[in-house]
Amino acid sequence: MDAWLLAKFHQRYPGLYYARGARPWPTSDGTVPHRLFVLLLGTVGMLEAGEELLLGRATALGRAIVENGSEQKVGAIVRDLARRAFPERHDK
Repeated sequence: MDAWLLAKFHQRYPGLYYARGARPWPTSDGTVPHRLFVLLLGTVGMLEAGEELLLGRATALGRAIVENGSEQKVGAIVRDLARRAFPERHDK
């Protein structure tokens, strides 16, 4: 096992490798079952790629606001994003 992959697993899923407490892993050494470990390890790259896309989108939006903040299209994008992030509730 590559130490880098193990470190990435611990970074993404802290405390999951060794389950302690009331429900330890049902394995002989108390570590996460191998199939689950491999499955979760495979998701690390996907999750990091998704985060990079979100950060890139945020950077692009910030640049658009700085360079063209007074344009209606940029304002509409910001308002739409704010509405999706903080939807109003009318069921009170």
